[in-house]
Amino acid sequence: MRIKKIEDAISLFKESASIHGQASITGNSVVCNKHADRLNNIIALLSLKGQLGLLKECLNNNDVSIRMWSAFALLPVSPDLCKPVLEEVANGNYHCISFAAEITLNEWKKGNLKFPQLAEDGSGKVVFKKLTDLSSLQRISQSTLENVDDIQGIFIPSYNDIDIYHDYNCYCRDMKQYTIEQCYIFAIEWYKTEVCNGGHYQFLSNPTGIVWKEALDGLKAIGALQLADNLQHVCSKFHTNPPFDKKDREEELDALNESFQREDDTFFLFLERLDVLIKNYINKHIDAFKLRSVN
Repeated sequence: MRIKKIEDAISLFKESASIHGQASITGNSVVCNKHADRLNNIIALLSLKGQLGLLKECLNNNDVSIRMWSAFALLPVSPDLCKPVLEEVANGNYHCISFAAEITLNEWKKGNLKFPQLAEDGSGKVVFKKLTDLSSLQRISQSTLENVDDIQGIFIPSYNDIDIYHDYNCYCRDMKQYTIEQCYIFAIEWYKTEVCNGGHYQFLSNPTGIVWKEALDGLKAIGALQLADNLQHVCSKFHTNPPFDKKDREEELDALNESFQREDDTFFLFLERLDVLIKNYINKHIDAFKLRSVN
């Protein structure tokens, strides 16, 4: 994708954000990934040119996905303008777009949010960096990679790469593109993010609950045995483990009337070492993380 004029970038940004939103709702992960990459390239270019402010016109767009993406892009430089937009989207009934806005806000508050930026080597490649000042930009996923000694070529599926918002078949289909090691870390990252933000109840009541099995198997694989035992205890409270279907899972949660407070407390007791175990696991299985797909 070559953008000759900044005006073209804004037009293309709106087009891609709108398509990305529609594809997210319908579960078309291929289209989602394509336009997420395009949007990140545009954001990185506008940042380099000092023209991110041109996206302010998109904050009031009628298309919720355009509002969400422009608020994400502008959040580091205009947080007072963008936080209300993200809150409105997060609290609205926009399905997975609302959930993405919620995660963006949560990661921003924790200082984990990352944003796209063009590499300094002149290659034109988009890289991702955690916010350190108002000129540093990146996106939300792959925060664990900062803890790995050698991140060259490492790939962990991002939050948009695997569809957790629709049925179990869509989820399994997307998982098949990646190695089991990649899927373990993907699931653990979702599990960790959700429990840190709202406990096991939030993890299971949200679409993220669909990853519980990979999160459990992943915790065992990386050696986080206390956390695995704790999650297993949560799962054992269900009739036959948590249902993969969100509606069925919500019905069982309501019937359980369980806060999971004890399990939440146990989780935080052993949380501190989790990133170290993830790092060690990635380094031990480095070849599995250098493969984008197993197909």
